[in-house]
Amino acid sequence: MESLTKAQTTKRKQIVLSEGLCTCKWEPRGDFGLEGYQRNTQYSFERKECTEQGKYMRVSTINHPFGDTMRVITFNKIFTIDEEY
Repeated sequence: MESLTKAQTTKRKQIVLSEGLCTCKWEPRGDFGLEGYQRNTQYSFERKECTEQGKYMRVSTINHPFGDTMRVITFNKIFTIDEEY
C-alpha cells in the first residue's frame, strides 16, 4: 500500500454530520460484507461525509471506538434510527 502525501491526506476530509442510536432490524449474515449484528440490539452510529466517498454511515457497539462503515442505503436496510443528534 502506498503512503499518502500530506496533500492527498487533506483531500480526504471526513465530517460527522450527525450521530445517535439505532436498532438492528435485520441480521446481515455476510450480506454486504457485514455480520455479527443482532436483531433488536441497539448500536451507536455516525452519519459522515467524505470528500472522496460522499455520505456513509459508521456503526459500532455503544461506546466502542471501532465499527463498520457502509453506504446509507445499506444502513437503512439493516437498522432503524432511534435517536439522532
